[in-house]
Amino acid sequence: MLTVGCSDVPMVRKGDWKMEKSRLIGGIICLALAAFLSALWFALPQNELMFMVGDSNIYLPPIILAIAGILLIVTARKKPA
Repeated sequence: MLTVGCSDVPMVRKGDWKMEKSRLIGGIICLALAAFLSALWFALPQNELMFMVGDSNIYLPPIILAIAGILLIVTARKKPA
């Protein structure tokens, strides 16, 4: 670890961070699926692609996949030991 000046706050070098590859890949897959579903949602007529909740067609699955993908990517980075 490096220290900055006379401060006791340690700096982490760029190479010290590790990645959890399974979370990173899972996050990328979730974001890709969310983008694919969003493209289908806008490209196809309303009767072709439906995410039904009750009697209404909603846009919830792509939003949930996007949020899950972002959370997986953000949490994929591990702090050094």
